[in-house]
Amino acid sequence: MRRALALSVGLLLGLLLAPVQPAQGQAGARQPDLVVARGSAQLDGTRITGRVVVVNLRGPQARAADRSVVRLTAVRSGRAVVLGSLAVRRLAAGRSASVRVDVSTARLRPGKYAVRACADGGQRLRERSERNNCRVLARITVAGSSGGSLCGTAMCAPLDVARGTEVPYTDASGSYWVYVPDNGSDEPYGVLIWLHGCGGDHGDIWGAADYWGYHYIAIVPDGAEGGCWSMSTGPDRVLATVDSLRAHFDIDPHRVVLGGYSSGGDLAYRTAFLHAERFAGVLAMNTSPFRDNGTTVADAARASWRFPIFHLLHTDDETYPKAGVDAELDDLDDLGFPVTRQELPGTHWDEPTDPGDPTDGTWHDFQEVLVKGHMDDGWVSP
Repeated sequence: MRRALALSVGLLLGLLLAPVQPAQGQAGARQPDLVVARGSAQLDGTRITGRVVVVNLRGPQARAADRSVVRLTAVRSGRAVVLGSLAVRRLAAGRSASVRVDVSTARLRPGKYAVRACADGGQRLRERSERNNCRVLARITVAGSSGGSLCGTAMCAPLDVARGTEVPYTDASGSYWVYVPDNGSDEPYGVLIWLHGCGGDHGDIWGAADYWGYHYIAIVPDGAEGGCWSMSTGPDRVLATVDSLRAHFDIDPHRVVLGGYSSGGDLAYRTAFLHAERFAGVLAMNTSPFRDNGTTVADAARASWRFPIFHLLHTDDETYPKAGVDAELDDLDDLGFPVTRQELPGTHWDEPTDPGDPTDGTWHDFQEVLVKGHMDDGWVSP
């Protein structure tokens, strides 16, 4: 009897002290789960073509997946080279999307590669599992790279790129990721050169892209992938981007807008002050005109013209506090720059309240308020 009682007490204590296990799916309640269900790719000259099917898996805690991208990489000896990112529409749980693959091999050296597709490239969505996103589509052998030479006159080396998706290319001035809208217009394009913040990369092009029918090319230059922009070499990199666009695409050189977030905004301001004749205006977000880029009010005063500026700031930005930013924007006002400023609640970087349906957060403000709101303002340089 005493032994039985001891056993009972032991079992009871074990149950009371045992860690409580969460219910199935509780920790990842109502999250999407994107996978590359199937796909194929083949080498076609200097391009890789094929198709990828992305599925948002059904499950008891499944929810819709917001718009995302499939990132294509070529893997060799453990090193992955990004080929491009393909847009995927919003997917309800259990639904799939078929995405056409058409990317350049310009960034690949000769050799053998595995072509890999990863759903939710850049992991911008919070998923039930992050371990099932990728699939190898094919193995290819690249005979040689196809980077073109940069020439000096308009449209001297035209590039016929896939429309409505991110396309990487390389020329003598460097590597780029470009989005050319598919809107049917034959008019010369405007341009948005977008410069990401510290730790960002070319994936920001999906926020800068022209989904709105404004007829502009969005382009992201290399030079700071995963890092911060150099204020000493950065302006030359931006000017090379303009020259590259002029050589390869039918652009209007008087409608080139510079945009940037944080470190990218620092570089956008610096480049525009020092080379104002090349740009139609500046779109800046969570940055400051002078503080971190080595320029002064005197540099802005020497600018060849007073280009328009739209500056978006978050009121609780701890990296670029509002008081300092306001003082520097006041300096630009005093110099006669047409400055429009907008304040929104938030810190330097905020995730959306609802990742499945983002109506707030830094990425939303970047795309909807900064780019969509002002790339159709009609800015033109002299």
